[in-house]
Amino acid sequence: MFGTGSRFQVAKVRGIPIYASWSWVALAAFFMFGWYAQFSGEMEPKDALRLAALTAVLFFGGILLHEGAHAVAARSFDLPVRAITLVFWGGATETRSWRAGALADFVVAAAGPGTTAVLGLGFLWVASIMAPGDTQEAIESLGRLNLYFAVLNSVPGFPLDGGRMLMAAAWGATKNRATALKVAGFGSMVVGLALIAYAVYSFSTGNGGFGIFMGYLGFVLISVGRQVPARATLHQQLSMGSVREAMRPLGPALPANMTVYDATERWLRADPARTFSVVDDGRAVGTISLERASHTTAGRPLRDAMAPLSERSSVGADETLSDALEWVAGHESRVDDVTGTVGVIDVGDIDRWMKAHWSTGSFVDRPIGSVSPAEVVPPRPDK
Repeated sequence: MFGTGSRFQVAKVRGIPIYASWSWVALAAFFMFGWYAQFSGEMEPKDALRLAALTAVLFFGGILLHEGAHAVAARSFDLPVRAITLVFWGGATETRSWRAGALADFVVAAAGPGTTAVLGLGFLWVASIMAPGDTQEAIESLGRLNLYFAVLNSVPGFPLDGGRMLMAAAWGATKNRATALKVAGFGSMVVGLALIAYAVYSFSTGNGGFGIFMGYLGFVLISVGRQVPARATLHQQLSMGSVREAMRPLGPALPANMTVYDATERWLRADPARTFSVVDDGRAVGTISLERASHTTAGRPLRDAMAPLSERSSVGADETLSDALEWVAGHESRVDDVTGTVGVIDVGDIDRWMKAHWSTGSFVDRPIGSVSPAEVVPPRPDK
């Protein structure tokens, strides 16, 4: 979802950047080759390539529609959508569905598999009115494949959409998000055990390939489910603190036309761990730190080196750290209150708050900042 690291931006739709990971590129190439190998045995190579390309576009376009449905549902509740990324296992949509309550959380999660199911039925209908042939068979197989993924993604366990749906339903029933999280974690383990049992049964029926996939999925659900109780405890602890308590307040405002050299010598080098506000015509437009300034030529103005505020996600200064963590994880976010941007925060800041306020407990044995966000909080259901 971000333009750095292992992914790259491919488009921007209604203000939402769409990224693809290199793992997704490898998967797309693998599927494309598989379809080509299948079709080339029945038609001329150029026709096989054309049909394989069509199948790939429709299949991966369906995945993008699935993620787009999450984004549209989130925006219908006036929730921010930071990005969409196509990844190895499908896709991921960054939003804050929990901020609008249990109903919104459920609707946003359900929008994905619901769209996939409709798409599958649509493919089957189109295939039913087409003349028999290779293209008709490819469309029909896409219909069945989308219906299969819609059902699979609705299984009530993390990290599938169904896990988020189960948690949202439990949250609505119990009015306690930590309890709902534990319910979803238990559901993940139960479903995971069932899938592993089914995988063992599949080997006895000669369907070992499918069994391996189901067994792997079952293992993933059990692994995530076992981590949920600790995550629920962490969630409760973080709910006792606010973003304002953990953030790094912005340093003095520096003019956007000041050179990187002057800013470094007068301000940044003296306080290397601090982030400073950058203003233009009296309005805050970005932030700058010593680390970021070091990547820009000394003679350039700060506006060329700063991190624009418009490109950073924001959290409220008075929201709880438990709510902010899922949004902040993996990013440095700006902190806003009624006066404007007052600071920045990342997972390291939340880690420092934890260390300062809690001296005992297994959840501080390993700093939050030393693990991936997916190990700290339940992942988005579509991740």
